Amino acid sequence: PSKTTEPLRALLARRSRELGRSLTAIAAEAGLARTYLYELANGNKRDPSVRLFLYTSDAADDMQ
Repeated sequence: PSKTTEPLRALLARRSRELGRSLTAIAAEAGLARTYLYELANGNKRDPSVRLFLYTSDAADDMQ
């Protein structure tokens, strides 16, 4: 993985563990396609938008 995708992968994995939620649940709460979030987590997609981070962050905050 590139240097830019590895931190994202680690962040998604950590937040998923912290919340006790699957990436599927986080994707649903954020209004994202499950496959897209998994592709990001696996390093198969690059350069996610800032909007993605805002949606994911808001969804994670709502789950707490």
